[in-house]
Amino acid sequence: MNRIFVGESFSRSVGLLGIQLALLAGCNSSEGPPLYPAAGRLLVDGKPAHKAQVILHPANGRDFDRRGARPSGITEPYGTFRISTYRPDYGAPQGDYVVTISWPEDPDSLEPSPDRLRGLFLLPERSAIKVRIEAQKNQLQTIELKTP
Repeated sequence: MNRIFVGESFSRSVGLLGIQLALLAGCNSSEGPPLYPAAGRLLVDGKPAHKAQVILHPANGRDFDRRGARPSGITEPYGTFRISTYRPDYGAPQGDYVVTISWPEDPDSLEPSPDRLRGLFLLPERSAIKVRIEAQKNQLQTIELKTP
């Protein structure tokens, strides 16, 4: 009877291991398109925008993976940002993008914080900011905004 139990336990363990490996494989960035490094800078009223979120939305409106991932970055103290899609600093797939930006008044708050840009750049359909990611290392043009 112990042998049957050991056999069943082993089968269950192998089955669970198979499920875990399948889940891990689903999280791998290899299921998406190739990524190319991209970095840029955000200025608002001529000054660096610290802790603003920059999100790239495919200009054609189609997702490039099953998850609907959006390349994005958070600005550093000098307004610089690096784009990440699946892992930090890996970049974005090649293509044309519409850029949305949010800049919370209190970016460290656990509660929602008002947008310093009053939501003017939150929706891709309302944003006129566009970038192109090429199949190479990309230094994006500085994004310069004026507060409303």
